[in-house]
Amino acid sequence: RYTGKPVHLPQSLKVMKDRIEVEFYEPLSPAEANDLTKYKFGAWNLKWTSNYGSPEIPLKDLKLEKVELLEDGKTVALHVPNLHPAHMVQVDYELKSAKGQAFTGRIDHTIHEVD
Repeated sequence: RYTGKPVHLPQSLKVMKDRIEVEFYEPLSPAEANDLTKYKFGAWNLKWTSNYGSPEIPLKDLKLEKVELLEDGKTVALHVPNLHPAHMVQVDYELKSAKGQAFTGRIDHTIHEVD
């Protein structure tokens, strides 16, 4: 429930050609938001079988090559060349708000199509 304190969470996510845009609720520190080492990116598909559990098949062609804090100060563009549909995309981040509050998080997302 909302407590009135700052919310250090993503507000929205958009998948576009060669990038994913993640908008946060509040402004971010440009130093951290623009630092590629503050993010960990992984993507994989699942091989459907009749057995319980599906093996993960890493998508080695999808790599996070650049991050960019956009002009609104709240949206980070994650540049992933040749971005395409994937069963699972996972983004871990270690960021700071513009006010200096450190926070971490993880985004798990399925990409059905790329605009």
